[in-house]
Amino acid sequence: MDSDLGFGNDIQDKLHLQRYEDDSRIKFYDYKYCVSKDDSVETTNALKRETQMRKLHFILNEIINDMGIKKGGIWAWVLTLLLATFVFELRMMIHYIGQWVFLKAVNAPVISLEWKWYEIEMDYAYWRMDQQLGVVVMGPLSNSILFSFFIMVCHLSQKYINSFPVSLCKFIAWYGVATSLDFFLICVIDMANQNLDGDLFKMYNYYE
Repeated sequence: MDSDLGFGNDIQDKLHLQRYEDDSRIKFYDYKYCVSKDDSVETTNALKRETQMRKLHFILNEIINDMGIKKGGIWAWVLTLLLATFVFELRMMIHYIGQWVFLKAVNAPVISLEWKWYEIEMDYAYWRMDQQLGVVVMGPLSNSILFSFFIMVCHLSQKYINSFPVSLCKFIAWYGVATSLDFFLICVIDMANQNLDGDLFKMYNYYE
């Protein structure tokens, strides 16, 4: 009967428009999500596990959407791929820049720098264990500090002006992934190149 009155078609049209609506036209601040625990509701263990899985699925889905992987056409995918490439290259640069700054701070002379697209080889002098340990730590720590700064800027922007560019949110999401994988990627590159002077082997070489 609803279809005879035209209500069914109208609802289907609205659902279709909602599904393919442009992100720039969606008022995101009208939508509120809650993944916190509600202590006022008693549930069984099975229902708790199901709820936790649904929350995890929701969070992962939101992360994927923020990174621009799930939505968009071919051109959007190309832009996302270029963004990811730029972010991972930036992650590599920040890693070694942090190490260089630390060496300058402890007055350890940097003899040479050799740029490669996947790493920056630094030849430097050191004479104490804490200098070598600081170099290993400062690589991932530099990316973590910069990522924390990005998060703080995004948080303050949302809190005080209730606005932050979607493209920059995507950049921060990708940079967070790159930061999390920073030391792992450095180790993979060191092992692939059999670089015995890389971060993975620095402390081993010191005590050898």
